[in-house]
Amino acid sequence: MIYFKNRNGFTLIEVMITLGIIGLVLTPVFVLQSTTMRVMGQYSQQLVRVLAGQVFFGQMQMQRAINPDIEKETKKIDDPESTFEYSFADIDQKSTLANFKDVGLQEVVIKWHSLWGPEEDTLVSFVYDPEEQEK
Repeated sequence: MIYFKNRNGFTLIEVMITLGIIGLVLTPVFVLQSTTMRVMGQYSQQLVRVLAGQVFFGQMQMQRAINPDIEKETKKIDDPESTFEYSFADIDQKSTLANFKDVGLQEVVIKWHSLWGPEEDTLVSFVYDPEEQEK
């Protein structure tokens, strides 16, 4: 058997304990990073759909400027897979906004399916929509 004079190194048990401690310290960091990436993915998908809904909202406002009789419209897109439902209605008489004449409620409901089930967001706008005066 060979005996070494220099015994200043680490034993195997010391190295294993050190690696275990490093693993315990870094595990929450990796879990946090994984959770953050998953949540950011969800919110980025939601943001893409809301921005597409705003574009659809603008398109419907332009179409209503041409044809004011449009009250409902539905549009489906494939990327990202979503359904947009546009509606225009008069303000409910129970609302405090009913005191203002010629104000209408426009809304776009955005629907999609995620890994966690069906989801939905709503974009709402109150618009001045004067009715034609009788002569």
